[in-house]
Amino acid sequence: MKEPSIHFRKGIEAGIHGLLEESAQCFAQGHEQGDLECSAELAICYRVGVGVPRDFNEFYRLARELEQKDCPLAHCLLASAS
Repeated sequence: MKEPSIHFRKGIEAGIHGLLEESAQCFAQGHEQGDLECSAELAICYRVGVGVPRDFNEFYRLARELEQKDCPLAHCLLASAS
């Protein structure tokens, strides 16, 4: 099992401390570097509007991107969208 990326760990830590915008930024940085877990967390941020404006289109785009990469997390995200 691989260790979570620094962006993922920082994003989770920021969220725990209520720094929601910082948390979303960490996940966005991880997403830009190809971290699938960060992409999933960023999608969730967009789905519920945590640290970023609520944006279902962006949520869906990120979830579909994960699905195209055969990431199992995509199925969880897309199932929650219905």
